[in-house]
Amino acid sequence: MKDTKLFFTRLPKALQIAFRKAPVFVVLVLLALFAMTACKKKSPTVTAVPRCTEENVPEHCDCVDGKLQCERTLLLFANFDGRAASDLSTYGHELTASNVAFPAEPSGRGAVSSYSGQNSYIKVPNVDTLNPTKQLTIAAWIRPHSAGVNSGHEQRIIQRDEHTWGFFMYAGEDQITFYTDTDAVRDDQSWIQRKAKITLDTKYTHVVGVFDGRRKIMKLYIDGELVPEPNDAEQPPRNTLNTPDRDMFIGANHFMNGQATAPFIGDLDEVRIYSRALTQLEIKAIMKLSDPNVRTGNQE
Repeated sequence: MKDTKLFFTRLPKALQIAFRKAPVFVVLVLLALFAMTACKKKSPTVTAVPRCTEENVPEHCDCVDGKLQCERTLLLFANFDGRAASDLSTYGHELTASNVAFPAEPSGRGAVSSYSGQNSYIKVPNVDTLNPTKQLTIAAWIRPHSAGVNSGHEQRIIQRDEHTWGFFMYAGEDQITFYTDTDAVRDDQSWIQRKAKITLDTKYTHVVGVFDGRRKIMKLYIDGELVPEPNDAEQPPRNTLNTPDRDMFIGANHFMNGQATAPFIGDLDEVRIYSRALTQLEIKAIMKLSDPNVRTGNQE
């Protein structure tokens, strides 16, 4: 009884009068309204969203400006830290390695993929999820060996198809070439290229190729910096990349007489393929996630 009186005295006077004069159902309605008003006055609980760092990013995500990005536009991601070829993107494409070694990277944090040029490659099945049409970004840490440059043949580093897109090096050149093909004719004259010098043997270079069909432009970035292009540089004639009909290769071209052609001699790490055009800010962010040249604990 005392508890009931105590509860009654704590109510606002208007409710106390209603209890004495109003029918029971009216009292119940007033109590419900009172409870709702009391709840609204309480401060909402605010849960702090932790900012990501380079150390706590899941393998298939990126940390960009402190925000975790786990997106479906990351079509393929292979960092080889498990000493094997595997796709850590949400798509989990099957990667088949042949004569590829996975030595420790100079940073000491993980592993890289190493290609000898002797039928050495990683094959990815021809699937629609690896066929972006309007936008594309290819990124990788690349360390070509001078033996490959002097081998007398082209080196296909990452290739979706000869008439689609990829990275390669011309025979005898210490330059990386990013190419795309949007011409329905699909001949060797329909490529659009961007080229830049790359260091051989001694260090890894972060190379990124970007295609934006919406604006009909393509760009090449070396270690996060945009490679200047001449004013008369060719731009893609169409806004849609060609669709390939072959498997994708890393470290070589397609098969001919049972052998992978145009083999790459060197090392690769952190291979990423996106179905969108990354900005320079985003490119620098993914570059900082894992630099195979930097020893653990020495990063800025």
